[in-house]
Amino acid sequence: MIRKLAVLLLAAWGLLTGAPLAEVQVEARVAVPLASLHRSPSSGSERVTEVFLWDRVLIDEVRGGWARVTVSDQYRTPRGYPGWMPRDRLISGTPPVLGPAVLVSIPRADLLDAPGGQEVSHAYLGTRLVVRGTSRRRDWIAVRLPGRPEPVWAEASSVRAEENAPTLDGADVVETAARLQGTRYLWGGMSQRGIDCSGLVYSVFRTHGWILPRDADQQFEVGDPVERSDLHPGDLVFFGDAPGHVRHVGIYAGEGKFLHASGRLGVAFSDLAGGYDESFQGARRILSGPARRPQRKVPGK
Repeated sequence: MIRKLAVLLLAAWGLLTGAPLAEVQVEARVAVPLASLHRSPSSGSERVTEVFLWDRVLIDEVRGGWARVTVSDQYRTPRGYPGWMPRDRLISGTPPVLGPAVLVSIPRADLLDAPGGQEVSHAYLGTRLVVRGTSRRRDWIAVRLPGRPEPVWAEASSVRAEENAPTLDGADVVETAARLQGTRYLWGGMSQRGIDCSGLVYSVFRTHGWILPRDADQQFEVGDPVERSDLHPGDLVFFGDAPGHVRHVGIYAGEGKFLHASGRLGVAFSDLAGGYDESFQGARRILSGPARRPQRKVPGK
């Protein structure tokens, strides 16, 4: 009991003073639909990624209104993706295991105060929503929001049960990705509000039960190599300006086309042979085995 109290006091001291929490890892959850993760504690610094509602982070340091965190389900290091996030985007004190969940399978799902009622919040494609008990009313399912005791309701057609999410069907993956067609390009983006190339791949595959690395260079290091002549829908295709320097990724859609998020087009279909021959780096097949959780051994490290 004394040791537990000491740990709690140390954690509180770190949060109050901004001292590094190297010995005491404080777990928190994202409490907003989407939270930006920055390279430094400033909203003007580079956005390195975005983090979905309910996603778990470890707080390593607090500095003013910012927390230095590691995002557990996106990884750049063995612990996850490091960066800085405004503290008011986070909530602590949630159970380590949140229970059964559903995954948002459309670009944006409204969360209402009652079936057919008023919007309370919303969630984006790939978000893991925690189910509230067994509550269901016809075409609606009750889910939880961080810090809110009452349930909110999502249309059942906007989500899929997490246990049913893993898929080996590349056509399903392409269909999900195509729902984001027309979305603007946003460096570090992960949603309908704006998305980058590897964010598109990450969020779409996550919707189908696969947790991949967040960035294109590490996505290139997972899956099975595939010859260009043997590409199937759902395979990942990679591009770069020099051998071994991957800078772009897309999802092969079949018939020589792939879907990607580019700075010029946003999310759009392109011809693989239409100006991409010289920069093509290779392809990887993810949908060739059981869906898996994040790898703790970081590719290439």
